[in-house]
Amino acid sequence: MRFALIAICFLFIGCQNDAEVNDEVTGNLMEIEPSQAELDEIALVEQPQTVQDFFAVDNDIIGDDFCYDYNSISQLILYGNDSNEEWKQFEVSDNYLTAYHSECNVLLEFMTFELDGEKRAFLSQMNKDNQQFNYLNWNSRTKRWNKLNRYPLPVLSEYFDGLDLEETQLVNEYGSDNIYINPKTESATYIFSERSMLMNMGEKQELEFEKKPSYHYELSTAEDRLTLTQISIFSATETNESFVVGYVNLDQPSGTFNANYEALLTALKDENVNDQTLPYGANDFEAYFPSDTFDLRAMQQIGQADSYWFYEKGKTPLALSANEDIAIIIQRAKAYFEAEAE
Repeated sequence: MRFALIAICFLFIGCQNDAEVNDEVTGNLMEIEPSQAELDEIALVEQPQTVQDFFAVDNDIIGDDFCYDYNSISQLILYGNDSNEEWKQFEVSDNYLTAYHSECNVLLEFMTFELDGEKRAFLSQMNKDNQQFNYLNWNSRTKRWNKLNRYPLPVLSEYFDGLDLEETQLVNEYGSDNIYINPKTESATYIFSERSMLMNMGEKQELEFEKKPSYHYELSTAEDRLTLTQISIFSATETNESFVVGYVNLDQPSGTFNANYEALLTALKDENVNDQTLPYGANDFEAYFPSDTFDLRAMQQIGQADSYWFYEKGKTPLALSANEDIAIIIQRAKAYFEAEAE
């Protein structure tokens, strides 16, 4: 009987301890903080579709040759944190995203579009000397982008007219072009880089090449496949004598430049101006219009900043920084074109 009572006591005490333990566990909830990846996923849901599409590009596609760092750029784009010294500038529109790395002088561009019922994208990473351009296809199963290796490319020597055999060999061996994304027309433009060719020739001082390109190429997404069209720089004839060049600084593009440029052209529509935009230093500071080639080295006085160049035959050109208020720029431009020739 004594052993039975002892056993009952032990069972009673054991049950009491278990109850105390259970009360203690259920009475104290442990708080687990979400990881940064989980926070990013939450923040990404609130972002525009273009941003969500951009972050669906895998890092192995982006690579590591253009200073890309996920932590830095996600802080900038998802949280607006540009306090670091890396990715400093970010703009986004309906189908276009751009970011800028100040220290590495890298411009990153991403544009989505639809081609033959499928979602596609262009991804460009560019600094002063190099560019990585990718053509991407959306995988609806994995919700990620796949890299497409085949897309139309110009033959380098076909940027020119009248090359002899030696010049053709020089262009094909040392030549280079750049691709500039056009979000308004959902297209891209190939431009032969004279500067890159000279750099690639390097110390081969015995080699000379003075020919100017006769064409650029437009890569259109308007059809059911990518279409590459050769555009003559000089073939057309013009009757107007007024010109505008929007100079875009590749190192630090202005987020409002396109909108201001469009407003400027709208205000000047009665002046019958012929216009184009160029990246800073393109074509060795020359602007090619169908009837004329203009030397824009004077724009270096403004420095590497978005700017405008105005010219009417018979007048001294007018150069303005795009940092001024657009209303003032329009006012000065209209006054320039409406003034009598000198």
